[in-house]
Amino acid sequence: MIGHGSFGTVYLVIDTRTGEKLAAKMLTGIFDDVTDAKRLMREISILKTMDHPNIVSIRDIIIPNDTPIFNSCILIMEAA
Repeated sequence: MIGHGSFGTVYLVIDTRTGEKLAAKMLTGIFDDVTDAKRLMREISILKTMDHPNIVSIRDIIIPNDTPIFNSCILIMEAA
């Protein structure tokens, strides 16, 4: 674990295919509060469009297989 924020916990992970160090942000209860869901969507939208050396980029978003009832996801980002 490398950090904890309002939306979830961040872990340092290693891509087994490339050996690259990445950050995995575990988000749970993402639809429990409408305001938090909107903020999370805004964060994802901004991070996906930004291209700056001082801002981490989102590499992937992992959602559970049971998509009709999912309430959590994992954001895979470059490790800072």
